[in-house]
Amino acid sequence: MPKNSGQRPIISAGWICILFFTSSLVLSGQDNAQGVTGPNLLRNSSFETLRNLTTKERLSTNGNMAYQVPGWEVAGGSLVVCTAAYDGAAVDDTSADCEKGAVVAPDGRAMVQLEYSANCLSRTYRAGRCSDYLGQPLGAPLRLGTTYELSALIYVPTAIDPTYARHVGFSLYPEHPGVKANRMLEGHEFTLDTVVFNQWYRVSWRFRPTCDLQYLALGVFSGRDGPATYRTGGGQERFYLDDLSLRAVPGEGRDAPAFCRTLSQEERVDFVAGGTAYFASGRAMLAEDQRAALDSLALRIRANPQSIYRISGHTDATGSDHLELSDRRIDSTLAYLQRYHQISPLRFLRQPVGTARAIDAAVDGARNRRVEISHLGGDQAALLYRHLLEAVRREDTPTAGALLRIWLAIAPEEQVALAPYDPRLRPVLKIIPNRKRLEARINDRYSRIDRENGTWLLDSLWREDQLPRTLGRYLENMAYYDREMDADDPFWDVSYPELTEAIISARDTRHALLAQDWLAANGWPRASVVGETAARAIPLALIHGGDADALDQALPRFKAACHRGEADWAYYALLYDRAQQLRGLPQRYGTQYVDGKRWPLENADSLASWRWRIGLE
Repeated sequence: MPKNSGQRPIISAGWICILFFTSSLVLSGQDNAQGVTGPNLLRNSSFETLRNLTTKERLSTNGNMAYQVPGWEVAGGSLVVCTAAYDGAAVDDTSADCEKGAVVAPDGRAMVQLEYSANCLSRTYRAGRCSDYLGQPLGAPLRLGTTYELSALIYVPTAIDPTYARHVGFSLYPEHPGVKANRMLEGHEFTLDTVVFNQWYRVSWRFRPTCDLQYLALGVFSGRDGPATYRTGGGQERFYLDDLSLRAVPGEGRDAPAFCRTLSQEERVDFVAGGTAYFASGRAMLAEDQRAALDSLALRIRANPQSIYRISGHTDATGSDHLELSDRRIDSTLAYLQRYHQISPLRFLRQPVGTARAIDAAVDGARNRRVEISHLGGDQAALLYRHLLEAVRREDTPTAGALLRIWLAIAPEEQVALAPYDPRLRPVLKIIPNRKRLEARINDRYSRIDRENGTWLLDSLWREDQLPRTLGRYLENMAYYDREMDADDPFWDVSYPELTEAIISARDTRHALLAQDWLAANGWPRASVVGETAARAIPLALIHGGDADALDQALPRFKAACHRGEADWAYYALLYDRAQQLRGLPQRYGTQYVDGKRWPLENADSLASWRWRIGLE
């Protein structure tokens, strides 16, 4: 959560990253980018307009947020607003401390803090990294053929791992990128080529849009070379933004790089331009004169066998049952691609739209009678898992069983091990052959050595401990998620309503006893032997078990393991503070909260020093 190349701007060959800065601690908030005279396309660009949330709104965010920043939204993660009226606690008082007031907004009274973690929840997506993202939907798509410049003031404090800062930047999208819990956005085009620590400086990037970009996101992006992941000691990196602008640049700007989207590094396929087929009014059959366009698209799709696509069906306003008609047009198109080009429908995300996206019915209704195919970011395993869940949802168990077999052949091992915990899969797993196939694939994941050294047992303990806590987030991330289609659909949110507080408490007690038995027989598990996730199972089970004596007995061994680099200091801090809290004593590292309020501290003046010493800050 790279190399600090000093204060000399770098212009790379692949794209231009122009950074303006001075040696002063704080720059003026005025736009100093040369040759940019157009109006600022960003609203509330210095975060000076703030609105206090109502009590109901605060409850909807678990009490974490006190302000809303009109014009901006949380595109992923969370958002902290730091103001000139800083009184020792951040606006988001559960997250960060805005450098204890040491960093002052350079333009007006407010700035935004974003965080990055190299060691967070999602191990199934980019090995566990995650970032906050600040987003803004633009009023209209950026114009093709126009050069734009994004400029911002940025402050990057000295970091635990300074290399992460080379991945701070922005990206643009045709629509909201749909970040799910604890995922990272990919991007390498517009990140910091030069990093200056502990002072405000201005960064600027120029680009030419080659598609209808109308959503801006800023944060830390996953690129070709990182950032790093799963560091012992964890912790979160923070940086600050103020005085942003997005303006058109006069002239042709031929040196600015063309940009539409970042290709997923996991896809490893070229971007495939989409295609459109048109239909007669009220008809779903694909006309002969429309097949040529699909034939051309099919060649590109077959040349990129790992790519996936969205297929959307549209109708004009004539007649009724528009969604049903648009769905049949999708069927007709997919049937043609499968029959004549052997392209599987499983590579497509279906979206019947009906009349919702009419181009201009008054001018040309024929343009609305169409099917559009466009390239999607993401991977085939995630889209296939979605198809599997959709088959279960419509109670098509034979299809679901067939899709499960295909998914098991291509899915990552860690996702396969989580699948039995997905409550949405229960109907298909009631069929014994399906359950046995899944169990066999899970068994194949663990070698004889993994079983002997305890990896299998500890992984299982981690999953059982996290079942009522974070496991649902991992499962949500396994299926392709489309924000536009899925945001209001509870099917894509995983929960376990049958797990009452009494059941969870009984489970936690059993898990803590298993952890104590493990420690008595084996000593503290070494992360280098059993893996990072398995090594966390023991401290988590002890913490949630709520037995202060067991925690006290484990602490010396846990501390020794941390000193050897075989355990995570962040979990040691949790273990120590939890033991103190259970005995009614003040905590040391500030990790425990009760009813949204921090448990009393041993010594508030020493808190930062104690946390810094073990890599928490």
